[in-house]
Amino acid sequence: MKREIVKKTMMLLAISGMIFSGCGKEEKTYVPQKKTETEISKSENDSELETETEGISEGKNYKITTEYDLEDYASGYVIVSKNDGLLYGVIDKDGNEVIPVEYDNIQLVRGEEEESDKDEVYFVCEYEGEEEVLDSNGQKILDGKVERVTPHLGEISADSPFFYELNYTYSTDYMNQDISLRYYDIKGDMLCDINLLEIEDIDRAMYDTVDLTVLNTELISNDRILVCIGGALKSKDESNGLEAYYNVSLYNLKGERLQEWNELATPSGMTVEDDNSFIFVTVDYWAEGYQYELYSIDENGNLTDLGDLESQNKYSLSSAGQLQVNEESSSSENSSDYTLGKNGEYRLYKTNDTWKLEDSNGNPLYDKRYFECWHKEDCFFLLNEDNQICLINKNGQMLVDYGTITWNGEYGMFGDSEITDDSIRSDGNSVCFEVAGDDENILYILFPEEDNLE
Repeated sequence: MKREIVKKTMMLLAISGMIFSGCGKEEKTYVPQKKTETEISKSENDSELETETEGISEGKNYKITTEYDLEDYASGYVIVSKNDGLLYGVIDKDGNEVIPVEYDNIQLVRGEEEESDKDEVYFVCEYEGEEEVLDSNGQKILDGKVERVTPHLGEISADSPFFYELNYTYSTDYMNQDISLRYYDIKGDMLCDINLLEIEDIDRAMYDTVDLTVLNTELISNDRILVCIGGALKSKDESNGLEAYYNVSLYNLKGERLQEWNELATPSGMTVEDDNSFIFVTVDYWAEGYQYELYSIDENGNLTDLGDLESQNKYSLSSAGQLQVNEESSSSENSSDYTLGKNGEYRLYKTNDTWKLEDSNGNPLYDKRYFECWHKEDCFFLLNEDNQICLINKNGQMLVDYGTITWNGEYGMFGDSEITDDSIRSDGNSVCFEVAGDDENILYILFPEEDNLE
């Protein structure tokens, strides 16, 4: 079924395979915790936090005075910076410097299903171009000498594929050649090891040399991987002839091949995200004028054949050969209907120019209705009829009761300080506010009181 190479099939040889460095767990090292130039005061279910912010009364609350600036936050851990963002580190809700403020950059990853007072949070720390992964105790998990990857669809969690490597064992003997694709979670545990050359379409008895490489890999979701390989095969009975070969395969994280398209390719650039789906194109280089077929995969792994590219109007190839969406997808930023709660048991919606927050039986929470609602960092500011503002999390739980946030500025005033894009961070369950000072800043970390919906 293979054809002799013609000039159009040699294009794949211009695409060089990437070589990735090895990966493995390193012996854990411990970064001693130390107190920073911070002061910490804590209140658990008290009525106030020794500050003008009298409405903070829900759950466990923390107040930290520090020389550092707020950068990001999750699960009671604050990524901070100093010297105008030149150096980064991490402090916890008790004011401990769990990761020294000496890194060039820090990013956090946490499990979406973890509660915000749990320690399931990891940090990718960069120093002079080298990365390492530390846990919330400052212990090294990975040395970071792998390629980082993010799923196109779905949420990132601590169990998501986070690093990957391509392991090449080159040989002119196909039986001894190996190309393995390995994915690891952020804790360094290997999630899968896929032998990409286990392809039934290639008869090993027919070829004495094989030169195959990976042209493209796409982590579609936490459990779907798209891989395109291509190269040249040399037949045993045609020593002077080469045959071009392509294969596109869809795998799950167990390494099982769910579907494959032989003699078709999916080069880099022929994929796009749209409407919570991942769209990719298979290309038949043997067809006259090439043949492009569209496929869609959602985050649950459902595969849909969208037909020939030229038979529809929504997608097209740009002049540079990149797949593009011709019409803009609707954005959820301006949504007026939200589902809240750990199990989707609450609804926040707009009706007749007012907002309502109700349980599944239609009973109102906190107030019967609200006259303004704005959304920031997975939290919702709600304004009642008395021009008082409360703050709830994505579970519908109260984080800041009436009396602390006033209606002024873009998001409101937290005490005497304006809430800006830079002064609030939330993981969807708890929240961190920064009140900036001349020489020191105050960080307020606020957790909800469990099951306190009234």
